[in-house]
Amino acid sequence: EKKVVDNNRYQEMYQKIIEKKDGIVQRKFPSGNFVMSRTLDYAEYETSRKLLWLSKKEVSDRQKYKIDEALKRYCSYSTIKLSEKQQTAVRDSLKKHCSIITGGPGTGKTTIIKAIIYCYESVFKKDDICMAPTGKAARRMSEATGRQARTIHTRLGLYEAENENAKITEINDGLIIINE
Repeated sequence: EKKVVDNNRYQEMYQKIIEKKDGIVQRKFPSGNFVMSRTLDYAEYETSRKLLWLSKKEVSDRQKYKIDEALKRYCSYSTIKLSEKQQTAVRDSLKKHCSIITGGPGTGKTTIIKAIIYCYESVFKKDDICMAPTGKAARRMSEATGRQARTIHTRLGLYEAENENAKITEINDGLIIINE
């Protein structure tokens, strides 16, 4: 179902962007045309570029072997049997430095996350960081994985960033899982 855009509202928002003197960028996508500030456009571009770069980096062959072995162990003791597709998602997500797993409700994303956490901790001997965009999603993630999950804003210290002395907490190492 297509949403009808109120032309007056569109013109009002367009004028606000122009007044910021930040510059605007107009992008055409199959889903529609978008207008955004140059700053936000650049941020989106850089984020996608870095995610693509990370998704092409892989762990060592030795670590790949260890990941395969950890997944075999997980599959042998888990009461939930992973499909071939799910096992591939677990392997790929751990063998690359960045992975995005999508799927509708009931497709096994949470099951995959549990397997990823187990295999990651078995191979890399490091902690995982679980985050979600909302408090409710973070609670559901904690319940499903048995791990502490926090909102993205809380974990990164973005609420505290309003305080001029606060620093945003960087995450430089380890497994980071962000769930819907």
